Amino acid sequence: MDITDPVYILGCLFEGNRDERCLNAMDSDHDQTVSISDAIHLLNFQFLGKPSPALPFPRCGINALDRLRCIEFKCEH
Repeated sequence: MDITDPVYILGCLFEGNRDERCLNAMDSDHDQTVSISDAIHLLNFQFLGKPSPALPFPRCGINALDRLRCIEFKCEH
């Protein structure tokens, strides 16, 4: 995870970028929605030491209990 992750979320929300293959991964605050609060949550974690993103972070994977869809995800090693 790096600065591109919150920027990606903001792009999907406000710039019309519609590559939303895994909404589950974009829901960093685990409130079952993708919103500006997810980008803020990631920035707070990265720069202010606030709470980490929801599970399965820090690993790559899908939380099967979530309602948000995940059509595709990839794990980079």
